[in-house]
Amino acid sequence: MTFNLFFGAKGCLKNLSDLRCNSNIYIDLFYQLSQIYYSIQSFTLEAKRIVSNGLVDLISVQRNLKYFEMILCYDLEDNVLANIIPSLMLKLPNTLVKLELFGEDYCIPLSFIANFSNLQELELSFEDKNFIDFEKLQYVIFPRLQVLKFSGEYPRVELLMKFLENNGKNLKEIYIGEKGMCCDNSLNLAIAKFYPNLSKLYIRIKHNELETLKIILNNYKILESIKIWCGMDYLSENEALETVTKYSQNIHELIILSI
Repeated sequence: MTFNLFFGAKGCLKNLSDLRCNSNIYIDLFYQLSQIYYSIQSFTLEAKRIVSNGLVDLISVQRNLKYFEMILCYDLEDNVLANIIPSLMLKLPNTLVKLELFGEDYCIPLSFIANFSNLQELELSFEDKNFIDFEKLQYVIFPRLQVLKFSGEYPRVELLMKFLENNGKNLKEIYIGEKGMCCDNSLNLAIAKFYPNLSKLYIRIKHNELETLKIILNNYKILESIKIWCGMDYLSENEALETVTKYSQNIHELIILSI
């Protein structure tokens, strides 16, 4: 079945700006779309077992893509991970302002992210062992980056600290290890010291590192929202609540999550 069989399909979709799909749909569909639509602004892709070259064609012709999200799903073939996914990423235009990649236990190249000098929001979700390529990103400067999220685990601390050193000036929101169980006090202290423009922060602090939370709250004059994991090896709910109440200056949203 092709678009040619649907009378008026081209006209109906001539203003297509938001596309959400998985890679297992009719193989020729992406190629057909690439012949018609060049102004997609938001593209969400679930990459499943089959990823066709037609998808690469569709990405390559986009002139005004602002947001791209990719979820790497189950059963991806080695050829897809080694060849097609990297080819697809290299075709993404420099118009991107928001990029979200969810790879979890897959390892893919990340150095292509350096191409997006207009990037304002970046979210990466991988296991820590799959951030091998982040070493190439630690020195890259994204002058417009405002939101940084590591929603799974995060890269090695020394790499991440160098990245934050280069890109922390304009950051307004930082979320590190949101779904993981990682916590590093040296990283938390670096965040407290070097990134004074944050308005939102997600953080994990161990129960014997309460002073770090106090330093963060004292240093951030414009911090409006903070999310804190509590329980087990981390601060108790009472410690977090009492400390934020006593030391915060501008916070109007406190989110406490219990393990």
